[in-house]
Amino acid sequence: MTMVKNFFKIAFRYLWQTKISSTIHIGGLAIAMAAAVLILLWSQNELRFDNYYPDAERIYLRADYDTIKAEYPFGGTSQYPAFEAIQEKVPEIEQMAMAGINVGRKVLEINGHQFKEPNALIVGKDWIDMFDYKVHRGSMDYFFNNPRSVILTRSKAAKYFGDLPPLQQTLYIDSIPYTVAAIIEDIPANSSFQQDVLVSNSFYNERKGDSDDTKSWGIFSQLMFIKLYQGASVKEAEKKISEIITNNRPKWMADSPRKSKLVALTDLHFDRDLLDQTIPHGNTLNLWVFSILAILLLGVASVNFVNLSIARIGTRLKEIGIRKIVGASKHHLFVQVMVETFLSIIMAAGVTLLLVLLVLPEFNAFVERNLVLNLMNPHVLLLILGIVVLVFILTSLYPAMVLATLKPIGLLKNQVLTVVRDSEKR
Repeated sequence: MTMVKNFFKIAFRYLWQTKISSTIHIGGLAIAMAAAVLILLWSQNELRFDNYYPDAERIYLRADYDTIKAEYPFGGTSQYPAFEAIQEKVPEIEQMAMAGINVGRKVLEINGHQFKEPNALIVGKDWIDMFDYKVHRGSMDYFFNNPRSVILTRSKAAKYFGDLPPLQQTLYIDSIPYTVAAIIEDIPANSSFQQDVLVSNSFYNERKGDSDDTKSWGIFSQLMFIKLYQGASVKEAEKKISEIITNNRPKWMADSPRKSKLVALTDLHFDRDLLDQTIPHGNTLNLWVFSILAILLLGVASVNFVNLSIARIGTRLKEIGIRKIVGASKHHLFVQVMVETFLSIIMAAGVTLLLVLLVLPEFNAFVERNLVLNLMNPHVLLLILGIVVLVFILTSLYPAMVLATLKPIGLLKNQVLTVVRDSEKR
């Protein structure tokens, strides 16, 4: 224990004596690590899209697929009447949920201020039951049992109402009053459903045009998700749903070569064929390119750190030589350099976290995500620890081996020769 304490004491003393060069050393590494953390946070978020929902592997989006053009003509939307018809006639289905996406056409008015709110869904109890919303304040039961009610995320409530208590506040959608029933936690960054305003599906009863839309088999304005029973056949469910849709199509779609397709929720984010403004989509090529870039960035920063460490060996020749002469073993010198590097990496990691916290809002705006540096999240914590361990291994082993294997007599002779040459030149 005493020896370990001495290692750390000597390491702190050395870093303090070389504080200017150590600051440059640590700062350069911290900047590279911060960039890598941001990129890998984004990559991790992309890879884990929607997989945290309960039974996510059994949930599917119903979409129309054109078998001739090999495309989804209506993005991922469905007709409103299909919900009830499918629910009644497809025994493979355990649960269904549907959400309307046409709130964006409406004008919201709050305390005399008007907002165009594209980030909203029209939902009922089925949607809330399937997808995991965490209530911060208020009551979901109030939302279920009271027409003309809405749910807001915490950040949206703060935007709309500031410091005012948001519950029971009133907002107007096309001049129709709606009451705030509940406040939910902000939507996780790795959710396909980034809508932070949820409007009661009583919305459809307010205007004749909206009510008529819910009766039409030719209007595609709904996101329909289906959860199959464990072990149920996806192909069989698709076949039965296609038959229902085909039998109820309007005449102008009677000869359409389209069939229903079930797209897994966990595959939804990277399905480029389902381009839809309602659901954010990722790109696997970008994911690989930027992940490799982050690793290369760490590699280059580590090599630069090692080069600077080796370049500073000249200032320690006398110290290392004397320590070897008085009995310090290769093992002791090796551990000493490892401890010094470890302290440098820990300091760099602290600066890295500070830089990430400062830059994260701008980075979120750039990548259009809502990433959070939550060190209580085991995935984020493992990411940070993985980067620290990787950088420590890359930066510590070679300098430690070089210093540990230097021969003391040669070191001191080199210093003496250098002094003699300098005096001769004078």
